[in-house]
Amino acid sequence: MSIIQTNTQTISKLAAKAIIDAAKNIDKEYIVLALPGGRSVSGIYEEFRQSKDPVWKKIHIFLVDERVAEITDDDSNFKLIWESFACQLVKKGILPIANMHPLRINDSQDHGASNYLKILEKYGGAFDIVLVSSGEDGHIAALYPDHKALKTKGKHFIYLNDSPKPPKDRITSSVELIHGAKAIIILFVGEAKREAYQKFNNPHVPILDCPAKLASKMKNSIVYTDLK
Repeated sequence: MSIIQTNTQTISKLAAKAIIDAAKNIDKEYIVLALPGGRSVSGIYEEFRQSKDPVWKKIHIFLVDERVAEITDDDSNFKLIWESFACQLVKKGILPIANMHPLRINDSQDHGASNYLKILEKYGGAFDIVLVSSGEDGHIAALYPDHKALKTKGKHFIYLNDSPKPPKDRITSSVELIHGAKAIIILFVGEAKREAYQKFNNPHVPILDCPAKLASKMKNSIVYTDLK
């Protein structure tokens, strides 16, 4: 694990480059990139928007977590990703539209979580690269401290109707699904994340109390932070 401390603008440039470089180093027909929503990643998505790298032809974009909302809804993480950079790359012919994989909410008991896993299974059933940003409580994706979703075994997408952070209905990647990725990039950006970052660096704090610590258990992980 490497930790890089710098300002937010530089973080965006470095993190975007790290993701592209990681994709280039994966020798596969396709590369599964799992992305989140949220403000902390907006600068990275702006960097993606400017990209012309041919590796995007191989990248398939999945969501690391999603709100239970239509993809046209302002709550949708997919909508954020699409409008931030993906639509521009598609328009320019850099990213094939078929490489975009929204989590479509349905009326099933898990609102589409199991169906999304079936789609991922067509591409190997695992993530290659994961981007996440820690919340103030140390959560990543929709894996919150001391939440039952953290204890769910297997590589799954999990529906939860009791998210501590609104909206309460969400779908998240499981611990094992994230942990199975070849590389993870995690952000701790902003003073509000200081306590979470301290917990992340405390060897005595378990993943159950700080889910972001999952990244510290992965071989190829990069932490970017503007906290000193």
